Amino acid sequence: MTEKECLLTGIALSLFAHFCLLGGMGQKEQPETSGKYVAVTLSSSSLSADAGTGTGIASASSDQLADHEAADRRRAAFLRYLEDIDSLVHAHRLDGGETGLIGVAKYAVTVLADGTFTEPVLLSSSGSAKLDEAAKRAIQAASGKVKRPAIIGTEPIPVLLYVKYQYGLR
Repeated sequence: MTEKECLLTGIALSLFAHFCLLGGMGQKEQPETSGKYVAVTLSSSSLSADAGTGTGIASASSDQLADHEAADRRRAAFLRYLEDIDSLVHAHRLDGGETGLIGVAKYAVTVLADGTFTEPVLLSSSGSAKLDEAAKRAIQAASGKVKRPAIIGTEPIPVLLYVKYQYGLR
C-alpha cells in the first residue's frame, strides 16, 4: 500500500468510527428516568404562541380546558409549596446564632406525605463544616412545618435545597 492509500484508508476508517459513535448506527441512547427529580413544565399544549399554527385556545374542548386549569392549579400549588419550604428553611438558618457564615450548602431531602423530610443528605459542602451543620439544622427545623396542599397528592417529592448564608443577613 502506498502512503496515499494508507492516508485515505485512515480517513475512511476515522469517518466510519465517528459516524458510529455519533449514533448513525447502533442503538440510540435513552434518557435516564431514575425518578430522582421532579420535572415541571409550565407550558400548555392547548395554547399556541403562533397564530394559525397548531392547536389554539378556540379548538380546545371544555373538558380539555378544565383538565388544563386543574393541572395549572396543581402546578401552582406545587411551586408555592416548594417556595414555602425554601423560605422556612432560610428563616431557620440563624437559629443557632451563627452570624459569621458565608457560603452555600446543597442538601437533598425527600418530602413525605405528611410534609416531613427524610434525613438531609449533604450533596455539596460549603467548605465549612460549621455552615454545613447549621444548614442541616435549619432543614431539620423546617421539617413538617409547611402544610402540604392536598391538591399535590401524597407522593414523595425529592427536593434539592441550596441553603445560603451571607453573614447575618436573613
